[in-house]
Amino acid sequence: MKWKKKLFSKFINPYIFMVLITVALAGVAGYATKKILTDDMIQKHTTMVDFVNSYVDNHILEIEQLAYELDFSKQIPLFDSLNIKNDVLLANQLSVIQSSSGIIQTIGVYYPDSDRVISDSGPFTVRCFYRLYHQDNADYYASYLEQLAEQPISTFKIFTDTGRLDGPVNDVYYYYTLKNSSDSEKMPVIIIKIDMKKINNLIGELISNTSECFAILNEEVGVITITGNEELLEHVDPMKIDDYDDITAKVVGDHVVYYGSSAYQDINYLSITQQNGLMSALFTSYKVMFVGVALVFLIDLIISVYSSKKYRKSFSRIIGMMQENPEKSVISDNPFSYIESNIQSMIDKNETLSNQLNRQETELCNTFLAEALKGDIQEEAVFAANVQKYKLNFVGDYFGVLIFDSLDKSLIYENIEEFRSRLEYAAKKCSNTYCQATLCVLDDFYCMIISQTEEEMQHCRAFITELSSCLIQEFQAGLQIGCGNVYKGYAQIPISYSEAKSSLKYLANSERSGMLVYADLPKEFLYKKSDSLDLLAKVVNCIKLQDYENCIEVIPALFSCIDEEGNEEAAKATLFIAFMMLEEASVSFERMNYHYYYRCLASGAADNGKLQKAVLELLEELKSMKQEKILINFDKKIVMIKNYIDENFCDPDIGLNLLSEHFSMNNSYLSKVFKKSFGVGVLEYINKLRIEKSKQMLIDTNLSLLQISESIGYISDITFIRIFKRYEGTTPGKFREAMSPNDS
Repeated sequence: MKWKKKLFSKFINPYIFMVLITVALAGVAGYATKKILTDDMIQKHTTMVDFVNSYVDNHILEIEQLAYELDFSKQIPLFDSLNIKNDVLLANQLSVIQSSSGIIQTIGVYYPDSDRVISDSGPFTVRCFYRLYHQDNADYYASYLEQLAEQPISTFKIFTDTGRLDGPVNDVYYYYTLKNSSDSEKMPVIIIKIDMKKINNLIGELISNTSECFAILNEEVGVITITGNEELLEHVDPMKIDDYDDITAKVVGDHVVYYGSSAYQDINYLSITQQNGLMSALFTSYKVMFVGVALVFLIDLIISVYSSKKYRKSFSRIIGMMQENPEKSVISDNPFSYIESNIQSMIDKNETLSNQLNRQETELCNTFLAEALKGDIQEEAVFAANVQKYKLNFVGDYFGVLIFDSLDKSLIYENIEEFRSRLEYAAKKCSNTYCQATLCVLDDFYCMIISQTEEEMQHCRAFITELSSCLIQEFQAGLQIGCGNVYKGYAQIPISYSEAKSSLKYLANSERSGMLVYADLPKEFLYKKSDSLDLLAKVVNCIKLQDYENCIEVIPALFSCIDEEGNEEAAKATLFIAFMMLEEASVSFERMNYHYYYRCLASGAADNGKLQKAVLELLEELKSMKQEKILINFDKKIVMIKNYIDENFCDPDIGLNLLSEHFSMNNSYLSKVFKKSFGVGVLEYINKLRIEKSKQMLIDTNLSLLQISESIGYISDITFIRIFKRYEGTTPGKFREAMSPNDS
């Protein structure tokens, strides 16, 4: 009995016994917690997946409901004879046909006979329309749309060319093919877009805001989420996915989620939390709990042993031996200082990494804003997604640009960070509900993109005036601010940026400080002081907008700059851009001697005067083609009205009211245009057709005057006799007698 007591007191320390009991209890508790949490997370994940699926399905149902609620026969005409005016009216209607969430939007109606799409931006050819949405596959989608128009269906039907939520994030397009009132082979097609990026961002927000664990890694659920976090990727081997055929990838927000059976048996569940701007992964299981608790109590045991009198001497000797070689030991007399210093070191590393990530995000945001200033962002969805990603405070859809410089260059370049921070402070101080400013750097110039809720320039001027006075108080130096005009839409930001550069250039040339708005620039400076590249940008913008009149005004100034600078590349670019517009309009290059002029440029033998004349002729050609296109569309509709009268002149209801309603034209305007085109009014033309028809019936039939008058559209024989006498100079009865053969 004594030897057992002696053995217990010598080899089994009470501290160790306490640790063993605690670890055992912790292991049991950890295993139980794991089972409870895993079951709970399975239920939460299932609920979340059901929510995501129902969310998407509800929006698909919203599309179908939206289509049923629209009275397509009124809001979307089925005939293919729209003129420019009605094209614009239809485009305006399309811009408001969308779901309440903005995720679903009707973006166009395809008319197969004229091979054009009326979108919320205006009329386009099919391929031009799809180039706005699918730059690489415009021909494929155009041919796909042409096939849909030939579908033999009795009512509208839904088609789609992509799956939803599968693979990379794509917009989904649904096509409703309308059944025309007439039995034509091809029918108009309504194009409806679902913004999948918005849907995925909403789903991503749902996941990010989930405080509990959302991804289960076990055989029962088999879901694994992979992000760009290196710490997380160390525990997950994406290559294992190739071993399973039933695993599919889906994009959810900023995450790639893989569904299917999983081989990850060593990890029970994964919780991703947000802390100090960093994604940190905590992998938990009952084994991890067991080891963690054991380490905690082991440290407690060491500290307790060190503090006891029995082992202090031995422990101090060990520490003394370790302190003899300080390079191999970092433990001091107080172990807590070692732990504290390591914790502080970890905090410092975390802050450093956080600052690096913040700087990286700032650089990426600046890159995005610089691309917006240069016009490198082609899709509105990309612009909106980046605005949301970088949390930019844009208050409206109207944008203007400011560019900053100083007469004292040292003010900016000696302390760049201080100058930027002061600009940001001033912008934040002067921003209001009407104007918000966002700072970025492009070509070593500090720029501000101003967003407004309205196009009124007065809000922008008030903001710039307040900003200028605030900055003058800050710097006490000759600050220069060039300001561009305010335009609607992100696509106009490059124009405002170019204008701001011109304003700043004028201030620099005149060595003036203060602010200058582009609208206040002298007109002679706009052309004389601009370089060829600025004017070339104006030419490109005018051609894009089909504003050929203003383009013709800018061309002489452009070639004047080209002569002064000797910039033949700008001349080549001008010729090339203009002829690309001709190619789009299907005009032969040989017709405009394009190759001759380009060879002259290449050989250095070009006469800029002749080249300028050629470009002006080309623009005049485009201008006349634009007018001819309007006239052609107009003439087509007038001819359709005439053909309709020819087929239905015997209808007693036919007249200006019926025709104007049927062809969506004003009464007086229709009458005026018809008379101008055919030299006779609408009612007079109808009467002439009826009288000619009645003359034939008077000769060939024995019908009474009342029967003839009713058959040609008159409500009484009195009206028929009166109108017949007015045109023929005699009554119908006398006309019949005169035209009947003599009995003799």
